[in-house]
Amino acid sequence: MKKYANPKAVIHASVEIKLAQDVAKIARSQRTTLSNVVEQALRMYRRAVLSAANEDRKENARRA
Repeated sequence: MKKYANPKAVIHASVEIKLAQDVAKIARSQRTTLSNVVEQALRMYRRAVLSAANEDRKENARRA
C-alpha cells in the first residue's frame, strides 16, 4: 500500500513556495527595504490562505 502525503501539508508547502517566489518578485521589481517586501509578501500570503479557506468552506457546504 502506497503512502501519500497529507494533502493539506502539500498545499501548505506549495503556498510557502509561492510566498518565497512572491518575495523574490517584489524585491526584484522594487527598490525597497526588506521589511516592506516581507510585509507585502505576508499580505499576499494571508490573502491566499483566506481564499483557500473560503474554497474549503464552499466545498464542504456542497458535500453536506
